[in-house]
Amino acid sequence: MIFFVIGPPRSGTTYTAKVVAESLNIPLLPEAQWIIDVYKGKRMNQYSQENWLTYNEIKNHTSLNTKKIKNLFMNEFKARGISCHVNNIIEHTPQNCLIMNKLITLDDSKFISPLRDPKKSIYSLYTQNWFSGSLPSAALYNFRSMLMLL
Repeated sequence: MIFFVIGPPRSGTTYTAKVVAESLNIPLLPEAQWIIDVYKGKRMNQYSQENWLTYNEIKNHTSLNTKKIKNLFMNEFKARGISCHVNNIIEHTPQNCLIMNKLITLDDSKFISPLRDPKKSIYSLYTQNWFSGSLPSAALYNFRSMLMLL
């Protein structure tokens, strides 16, 4: 089973994923931004290349299903020398909410969404060094993400 922890950036997705992974005794890997890249037909971004040892396997996919995603995660566990004998994975890329229409078609998957005060989430996103947008653009991104969750 794949547990997708989804929500706007800076809304607590990583923390929630960490708690769920610990309760299920599953290691938590870095965000799988490549899922979004494959579904949107984009080339793999630098984040995927830097954070996934199995990047070369990932970039060859043009479509994804639950089995492929699980296999790619399990290969990443092996590449990192992490023992993972369970049949569950936790995925916590916040932008997943923007491709919800694709994710809900995956069999054997569950969705968890942390709730956080939108003002705190927007401000936290706006103050991140990597975020280059304005406060209104952070609010718009947050609002769009929240709508996709409905």
